[in-house]
Amino acid sequence: MRLSLLAISASMGLALPGCGALFLEPMAAYQDGAVLEVEPEGQVEFGQISPHGSPTTQEMYLLSAGSEGVAAEDVTIDQDGGGVFTLLFDPTPTVIAPGESAPVEIRFRPDAAGSYNGRVTVMAVIDGEEWEVTRRLIGSGCADNNRDGECAGGSQPGWDPIGPGPEDSGGW
Repeated sequence: MRLSLLAISASMGLALPGCGALFLEPMAAYQDGAVLEVEPEGQVEFGQISPHGSPTTQEMYLLSAGSEGVAAEDVTIDQDGGGVFTLLFDPTPTVIAPGESAPVEIRFRPDAAGSYNGRVTVMAVIDGEEWEVTRRLIGSGCADNNRDGECAGGSQPGWDPIGPGPEDSGGW
């Protein structure tokens, strides 16, 4: 019996001063003819939204990329600071046929301004062995002083609320 893991079996992190952290996650699990891939690779990004606006939703896909089906048993979310990330659609438990996929829908609703991180873990059984594949969840809540669902100062990247705007400089 051949057991293999396409990446590492445990999450590892590396912190670099001024650069944040780098995380390595298992990308896929496979054994003989059964292969479970989870897309997107790396992390699921939700962007920046207002805590007073509508939540945003992202999809992940569980793919059976081998010649045999994969039993996806469970999808869980671990996070700091409460339930800002929630599963809206979880297809597990299910058997995913070769060449087929199953969507997992995740919602992000921040409860205040700031950065939020979580981890979604997909548990699968391949030839009687339990496998886990994880992805980081990343989102941020913006300042919404007017509580109108809009980020203060607009949502344009690089917008400087202190500096001159288009009306002061004759346009961008």
